[in-house]
Amino acid sequence: MEVTPDYFFRLGCELTKSDPLNSADTANRRIKELFGVSPSLCSIIWHSINRGVDFPPGAEPRHLLFGLFLLKSYSTEAIAHVVFGVDEKTYRKWAWYFIELLAKKLDVVRKMLHQYHITLLTLTLFPRSILILDSTMQSQMKIVSCHWMVLIVQY
Repeated sequence: MEVTPDYFFRLGCELTKSDPLNSADTANRRIKELFGVSPSLCSIIWHSINRGVDFPPGAEPRHLLFGLFLLKSYSTEAIAHVVFGVDEKTYRKWAWYFIELLAKKLDVVRKMLHQYHITLLTLTLFPRSILILDSTMQSQMKIVSCHWMVLIVQY
C-alpha cells in the first residue's frame, strides 16, 4: 500500500468528518488541529519510521494517527474510543507502539524531515517530548499546538 500525503488526507477527512470536496483548507486545518501535523508530515513520518522495521501484524497507517493524537491532546482512552471508534485497549496498544517507535527512530525521522527543510529537535524537559519546526509553511513563528508532550512550531 502506498502511504502518500493524499492517503493521510483522506484518512484525516474520514476521522474529522470533513468533506474533502467541499473545502480542502478546512479539512487540512481540522486534521492539523486533531493530530498536530499535516497529512504531508504524517506521510514523511510514516516513511521515516517504516525504514528497516517489520511492523507487528495488524499495524496500519491509521495507528500512527493514534500516537499523534495522544501526543497532541493527551486525551483519555474513552475520548479516543469515540474519535476513532476502536476499543480502548486497541487504541492504547497502537498509540504507544507508534510513540515509542517514533522516539527510537528520532534520528532517522530528523534526517528525513531535513530533506523537506523541516527541523526536528528533541526537548529535554520531559521524556518523549518532541519539537517540530516546520519552515515550509510561514515566515513568522507561530505556535500551532502546545502540550506537555508535543510542541509544533511553524516559522
